[in-house]
Amino acid sequence: MDSWALALIFAGLSLSLLAWYAGRRHERGRQSRRLAAVLGALSAPMPVAFVAWAPRSGVVLWSTAAERLFGVDATLMLGQALPAELEALRWTEVEADRARSGARLQLRGANGAVDAMVWMATEADGLVVVAIEDVHSSAANARAAEVARAQRDALVREVHHRIKNSLQGVAGLLRQHLSDKPLLKPLLEAASAQVSAIAAVHGLHGEAKDGRIDLRMLIVRVAASISGIMHVPITVSERCVVLERFSVNEEESVPVAMVLNELIMNAAKHRSRSGANGIVAIDAVAQAQRAQILVSNPGFLPANFDFGAGANLGNGLGLIRSLLPRRGASIALAEEGRRVVATLVLHAPDVLSATPQDEEAIA
Repeated sequence: MDSWALALIFAGLSLSLLAWYAGRRHERGRQSRRLAAVLGALSAPMPVAFVAWAPRSGVVLWSTAAERLFGVDATLMLGQALPAELEALRWTEVEADRARSGARLQLRGANGAVDAMVWMATEADGLVVVAIEDVHSSAANARAAEVARAQRDALVREVHHRIKNSLQGVAGLLRQHLSDKPLLKPLLEAASAQVSAIAAVHGLHGEAKDGRIDLRMLIVRVAASISGIMHVPITVSERCVVLERFSVNEEESVPVAMVLNELIMNAAKHRSRSGANGIVAIDAVAQAQRAQILVSNPGFLPANFDFGAGANLGNGLGLIRSLLPRRGASIALAEEGRRVVATLVLHAPDVLSATPQDEEAIA
């Protein structure tokens, strides 16, 4: 158990018991069992056993974990003298001081000897509060929890992998009809690319052991999918490597993938095919908490184009406006020379998670 959490719980129990024990004797007698029940319930989920006793009142707290550790029900212990199993806790004053920061002891538990870490606080009128942790049990629980997490993560990755395969199958079926249904080709291309973008998200989930969706890899896979569907040359700049320090937050992963898909598809559909530079290019700039993805194509913006106001957008850019995360994301489109540049800006922590760095990385 984390030491700070144990310290917090231990302090709370000690103060509660001390406040009760400092009251008048007849009030203590009337409230002791109710207080013990409340404190026992509070400590029930804890793997650490909590026990408290006083010279005149006997045992006043015997937590659920203490019941498990020593095999004795709390109803049999409250008000009784300290049991033989805990005689080792009758420390001298010097030993008690040492036990405030934790001492290792051998105690007698329900199933034999218990190798325990023990923390103790001695309060007014001889009230003693003790926390007892079974060292071997805690280590075993930690190992079991780690195994359970690994199994869960493996299962989650397998589910994502299967979803990706299914979505890729759907995208493949849509692409089969591109040649025999020319009138539906734009719709089939758009639908196939959208399904493939979602498949890319699940594919990255299925590959990442830590659950991270690498922003650069998401861009690379969406771009490769669109290039294959539309037979358009798309280049991803080497400068995009700076995006590897960012991962897309899980709840925003599908919207971001869809926005990237629509931006790249829009650039591919509206690019000018004349000249040797008729390619779609993807570039990037990264700061400490912000990533900029630049998607450009040869061409010009329509007359009276206004992305912010939603004027002359077309279906693709209209869909982008509806998909864009409300916080931590923005898009701007502008003409630069003979190219149209769409700049998608994503911020941490709303949309992205960034690995800490001492200095800003700028491509």
